[in-house]
Parts: sequence; structure tokens; C-alpha cells
Amino acid sequence: MNVNAHRATAAQAIPLEHDSGDGSLAARAQKRRVCFLVRRLGLGGAERQLLELVRGLAERYEVSVLTFYAGGEIWEELRECKAVELVALNKRGRWESIGFVRRLIRALNERSPDIVHGYLPVANILALVSRRFVSSAPAIVWGIRTSNSRHETGDWLARLSFLAERVLCRYADLLIANSRAASIDFGSAKRVVYVPNGIDSSRLYPDAAARAEIRSEWSVPGSTPLIGLVARIDPKKRHELFLEAAAIYLEQFGNAQFVCVGRGAPSLEVSLKALAERLGIANAVVWAGARSDMRGVYNAFDACTLCSNAAEGFPNVLAEAMACGVPCVTTDCGDAALIVGDQGVVIREHTPLGLARGWHEALGQERSVLSPVLQQRIATDFSTATLTQRTIEQLEGLRSGREAKEVMTERVR
Repeated sequence: MNVNAHRATAAQAIPLEHDSGDGSLAARAQKRRVCFLVRRLGLGGAERQLLELVRGLAERYEVSVLTFYAGGEIWEELRECKAVELVALNKRGRWESIGFVRRLIRALNERSPDIVHGYLPVANILALVSRRFVSSAPAIVWGIRTSNSRHETGDWLARLSFLAERVLCRYADLLIANSRAASIDFGSAKRVVYVPNGIDSSRLYPDAAARAEIRSEWSVPGSTPLIGLVARIDPKKRHELFLEAAAIYLEQFGNAQFVCVGRGAPSLEVSLKALAERLGIANAVVWAGARSDMRGVYNAFDACTLCSNAAEGFPNVLAEAMACGVPCVTTDCGDAALIVGDQGVVIREHTPLGLARGWHEALGQERSVLSPVLQQRIATDFSTATLTQRTIEQLEGLRSGREAKEVMTERVR
């Protein structure tokens, strides 16, 4: 049955239903049930990874994705996947709690999952809390997506959520961390495993035509090096370091242009543009805003940059750029050094001069020689197929209370 999307009423969240794809209710009944819980499916690295993961898992499990809020760029993409049920719980705002939790528990009991998989802090905590009210007594899995979160610059509620995660993590059955750095942060948990993110090489790959198109849009001459930063405009992404390094590069190393891709707080963007003016580099910086055509964006770059110094787990931008054959220059945060390996430039000292020198080193490499090496590294170590298989291996070791009871009953017989 392929049903159009319905808007949930205030009293009850109505799922967006999709055909299972196999045409057989019996076939779906044989699959174990996994419910993912996530706040929102907007445009972001964690959300993109959830999309890739559930697409892969749907071949083996009956998968539902429950979101606090409807809408978002990744939401629209997931709606096209008929093998995954998408459910909006329609939270009425940040402070709605009792009604929202009731809808969550009702939705879980209707689906009777074997596993509930949270994704990001608040969803992780709610997945754990809801278990005692779900008749199937599902196994609880947490998705850990950041490291060094004690350095978060978010509001008090975000910081409280991270603290609560660290206290409550021991009660979850399994934590799946997308970075080695994050797995260390949660060492007190019952069981923590490392499953790195996966990059879809059918979506991200070298594309000369897309490169030319985007560079023309940004008025970047073909011979001018273009150095890019893909990140939401947020203090912990350290755009100011990027701009200060750009000023040094132009002064000491030669001609280049720079682009910031992403959106964020308008007031912060205004202050960053003012900084570019004071540094005298405003004409060399493109503010591209949020983009969905990331293959073209990455291909337009001659070097991709990560400037963060905290709260990074597995920085998707590095792996995505490498899949497009673009060399990366990164600060040493999260698993950045692990991702780029010997093929990237890792800045140990997080200074503008250090970053400018890193760009100079990266741009000195022969791209035609380096590009296939970068692609192969991502295809071998960080593919979506590897992400799916490693996750399945971990989920297969979990049993819900209902499944454990069924096993005991069979043994008694």
C-alpha cells in the first residue's frame, strides 16, 4: 500500500506509510523490527548517515524512523525510500513533553520493535527511558556522533543532554560510536563499538563538468586555487581561523580564493563578513550558503578544510571531499587524522599560520596522481556497504525481552 503523507493531529502522530517493496506482508513479518529515533532530518552529516544506514538495513530488517518533527531536506529524501517507514511524532515545540512522550510510547508499542536505536543525545536518552513502557522490551542502541562534547558551545539544555548521556550510557545495551574518539569518551558504557561512517561513492565522485559549473557560478578562474570550508556557521567550526589563515596565505604564499559553504546564525555570519573586511580579504571570499549539490561543491575545491578543535566525531566533509578526489587540510580533532591518513595534511598547531602552511603543502601535490588514491581509501575503508555490514553484525547480537522469552520457551519445549 502506497499512501500519501498525512499530517499528524495534535493528539496522535500519523505515520507516512510506504510499500515494503517486496509485496508480501508475510515477508515483512519474518524480519526483525528496528525503530530509529531522531530529532529532525534536516541537512546535516549525522542525518545523511542515518539515511544511508536505514537504506541498507531495510534489506534485512523492518525499519521505521521516528522523528520529533516532520520536514527537512533528508526527510524528503527518505520519503522516497519505500522500504522504510517514516513517522512524524509532531512535537509541538521545544517544551512539549508529556504529550510528546505519550505519542512516542504509543508509536513504539504499535510497532513492537526488537531494537530501538537512538540517534544523537536527546533521542538516545528518550529511547532508553521509553523502554520500560514498551511491551516488547526492546534492546536499546545509542548512536554516538560527537567527541569531546564537554567543549560544546551550545545552550544549557544541549550541555545537560551530553552530561546525561554520560551518566545513563551504562544502561543502554549497545553504543555505536562513529569515531574512535567518541568511543573513548563513553568508556563507562556496558558495550561500545566503533563503526565509522559510510560514504556513497555513487553520489560523490570526481566530476569535471560539475567542477567547471560551480567555479563559473562563483566566478573563480580555472587556474586560481579554491580553498573551501564546508560547515554550518557556528563558533565551534572556527570560521575565524579559516579567514585569518586566508589572509596569511594571500600575503605569504600567493593567489587563491576561498569559499564558506553552510548556513547558521545570521548575526554570526554578519560578524564573520565584517572580519573578512577588516582582514582585507572580502573580495577573495565567497559566502555560498547551504548547498545540496555537494558533488559539484567538493569538485570545485582544490583543497577542503576542517578547522574545528572540539565536538567532532567522524567529520563527514573530509571523507566526502576525498571521495571526490579532493585533498584535505584538517586540524587534529575527532577522527580527522584517521580519515585523511597519509594522503592529507593534519595541522597539529591550530593557528592561522599553521593552516596556511597546510594549504600550501596540499596545493603542491599533483591532483591527478593523488585523486585516485583518495577515492580508493574511501571506497575501501569508509563505504556505505561497510557501514551497513558492520552495523548488522552488531545488531544481530542483541535480543529484545520478547525474543529472549521466546528463546527460553523453545528451550523448555
